[in-house]
Amino acid sequence: MANKVKVSGKAMNRTALGIVNAYLVLNPNATLEELRKAFPNDLNLGIPGNLKEMFRTVEEANELKKTVTAVGYIDDEEDVMHLADGTDVVLVSMWTKDGFENLVNHARRYGIEVEKFEKTEKAGVRGSYSLEYLSGFTPPTKTKRVVKIKKKKSTPWWMWLIIIVLVIIIILLLLNKCSKPKEVIIEKETIVTVVDTVYINVVDTVSINHLAAFEADFNAAQYAQGSAELSEKAKEVLRDLARYLKSNGDFKLTIVGHTSAEGSVEFNRKLSEDRARGAANYLIEQGIPEERLSYVGKGSSEPIDPDNLEVNRRTEFLVSQVEE
Repeated sequence: MANKVKVSGKAMNRTALGIVNAYLVLNPNATLEELRKAFPNDLNLGIPGNLKEMFRTVEEANELKKTVTAVGYIDDEEDVMHLADGTDVVLVSMWTKDGFENLVNHARRYGIEVEKFEKTEKAGVRGSYSLEYLSGFTPPTKTKRVVKIKKKKSTPWWMWLIIIVLVIIIILLLLNKCSKPKEVIIEKETIVTVVDTVYINVVDTVSINHLAAFEADFNAAQYAQGSAELSEKAKEVLRDLARYLKSNGDFKLTIVGHTSAEGSVEFNRKLSEDRARGAANYLIEQGIPEERLSYVGKGSSEPIDPDNLEVNRRTEFLVSQVEE
């Protein structure tokens, strides 16, 4: 009887990660080339051009981060897949409904069954998966793949902040003996500037990690061609986004609409603006203050992939700090 693995998961991307890990359990010596052959890129339909490669090495994903604001790969340390030949691999995190169903159906040929798939409680919440071994199958316990490579822990940002503040305090104490009070006040203002700079960096990190998930789900709910009317799925994503903005009162949001190159330039610009305005108005209806929102329509002037009309029809969510 052939070996089989059953996958259960929450969130499409984590369930997809579970399917690939089930394959590696059944094929512990698989290389990256074999993995790409087993799960070809055309399974995942409708993803942006820079994410067409379903699998990347950790090094490739890190290089991509230097040029792309929000990179769609599952690269948390515990989710990196360690192949038998020592290659560290990550899986694309953006999945359409059709692409995910293709992956589930394709996995059956390798003895992998998806028992159930559940959505997370709300958009932006990390999912999970679990594996169950069937037909008396016992996974190998000694393979190179399951040996975790310990990464050198980096110093957390808050530790650097404490060090900077301590150094400044020491400098202030030394200056207090030989400087006027006015000069000490100027140094205290420097402390405030350091803290504000670190806080803005934290805001940027939070926005990238959370808004990418809202943006992916919103764009999965496509507009009808030539229409700016929100679908029920799009409204559901915006309601989750409104709850997120309410719990993060220091953020303000800019909504940027894009279209494909079909139609005239002016028609596309107006259509993208109407779509962005519609999303902003719905957030206002959900209780988000108008002054925290702005929108703009860029039409077809900034395509992601000129050869892929579906990808270019998109809406982007950009977050910044509310000015006091």
